[in-house]
Amino acid sequence: MKVIKSLILLSLFFRILPVSGSEMVISLKNGDTDSLSLNDIISVYFADSSFNAIVRLSEPFNGAANIPLTPILKWRGIPGQEYELMLSDKSDFSTPIINICGLDSNYYQVTDTLQSHTTYYWKVRSSNTYEWSATWQFTTYTPAPPGKIYSLAIVNGGLPNSLEIRFKSDDDLEQLIVLLSSDGLTFDDTVQVEASSPIISGVEAGKMVFIKINAANSAGTGPVSETLVGTPMNTHPKVMIINGFDRASDGNSYNFIRQHATALAYANQSFESASNDALTDGLISLVDYEIIDIILGEESTVDETFSDAEQDSVEKFLQTGGKLFVSGSEIAWDLDYKGSRSDKSFCHNFLKIGYAADAPNNQSNTWYAVEALTGTMFSDLPGFSFDNGSHGTYNVDWPDVFSAADEGKGFLKYKNHNAGNVYSGVLYEGMFPGGTTPGKLVITGFPFETIYPVENRNIFMRRIIEFFEHISDIDNATAPLTEYRLLQNYPNPFNNCTIIPFHLPKANDVTISVYDLLGRQIYNYNEKYPAPGYHQINFNGYNLSSGEYLYTMKSGSYRAVKKFCIIK
Repeated sequence: MKVIKSLILLSLFFRILPVSGSEMVISLKNGDTDSLSLNDIISVYFADSSFNAIVRLSEPFNGAANIPLTPILKWRGIPGQEYELMLSDKSDFSTPIINICGLDSNYYQVTDTLQSHTTYYWKVRSSNTYEWSATWQFTTYTPAPPGKIYSLAIVNGGLPNSLEIRFKSDDDLEQLIVLLSSDGLTFDDTVQVEASSPIISGVEAGKMVFIKINAANSAGTGPVSETLVGTPMNTHPKVMIINGFDRASDGNSYNFIRQHATALAYANQSFESASNDALTDGLISLVDYEIIDIILGEESTVDETFSDAEQDSVEKFLQTGGKLFVSGSEIAWDLDYKGSRSDKSFCHNFLKIGYAADAPNNQSNTWYAVEALTGTMFSDLPGFSFDNGSHGTYNVDWPDVFSAADEGKGFLKYKNHNAGNVYSGVLYEGMFPGGTTPGKLVITGFPFETIYPVENRNIFMRRIIEFFEHISDIDNATAPLTEYRLLQNYPNPFNNCTIIPFHLPKANDVTISVYDLLGRQIYNYNEKYPAPGYHQINFNGYNLSSGEYLYTMKSGSYRAVKKFCIIK
């Protein structure tokens, strides 16, 4: 900007037809002169800041393009003045869109959305003069229709019975079109929320709500997002479901969060959910939750099972006592067999698995059933199958075969696959590298959502939650073999059925008894166990009333007593 000093005059405005090499010479009263090149100038504006001055506009600059549809108009302030503003899409202001008086600041935010790709004219004058400022013009931008939102999370809202949509998008958005469903299949309710304040209110507390969204602006509506889920609660949900199955493969309907959510609800858990992009974009933090359920589907090397940023988040979560459930096929194939050195370290030290085979016997489209191994809290889990493409999800043609790494313990195997020391599922309980609090892990080489029948899928999730919530003074996977130990039953409290676990340092007879608080024996179990290690029995109290009971263990000279509670 050319600044001419010592100039004393009222505000003036000139329009100039530039001539190459021309300049304006200004002679001042004190004899000084100054000059201004006119090569690239079509207007010259002189203004002072006195009480009677004409208003000088400042933003948007005259002739500016790609201006937002709700722009902020600014001008030079004059002390003690109010202003009148006029805006029109006609240069003669014959049909003003805005004509507002009594403005007490030197800017105005346009609140009604302007038309895109349109030229607008505006001017301002102060209350002390009838003279308008120079007329300036600007052209609004033409927005592109928004794209699909990938970075998305559904969390509890700040108000009762509400859910908050957290998202990140580089597009210009005005609204979110929110599709709601009670089952994740039929979306029969739609609401619109402002993109600047995406809160869904009036949702029944504790009710599971599936959500998809479309981003919208004046240019149109974008593609629908993946399906997420939330349960409005008065307390912070302790479970976060992360959908990391991004791979565009046959059968990926981007709604497999349904099977995870319904199974967690069966296990009496409340939850929030997010895409894996929301995790890496910082919309949610894993350490804010007790339990994380990560859906990997058939992600594999095509779309990274765990990126470096995702690995960092998972490591911090486990180091601080988090409980992690991961399911999917080709996890070890991607991280251990095909991965970098850091991928392999994460796979071995935090997921507690190694790559054993791409599928049992490296045969695709063959192995679709699993069964539990003895010696863990999952020993009595019923066998189940996963989808070959004909049971409503997708064909798991290459289920992972794991080896157990760094004190991980195999607890599932593929049915009729008898190779030694290889597994379809691995668990771990204890301290993770660099950790401050013991954490827990369950990982399977097949996607959880593909398990059928649904009853067995729900039972499996409930057992995982029981393992995560089971507070014991011993880790059954790494228990010292030199001690007898009676462990706390789980679940506790319970309705009818519970599991009573215990540990033996050697083969021996075991007696488990249950007493009421008056000392009357109401249950007695005796069995000879031929091997040391972790064992458990199932207790059914269907004929007992609500209340507290004592259970005891006798084996050799060992005696122990604990308490459980029945609630009906």
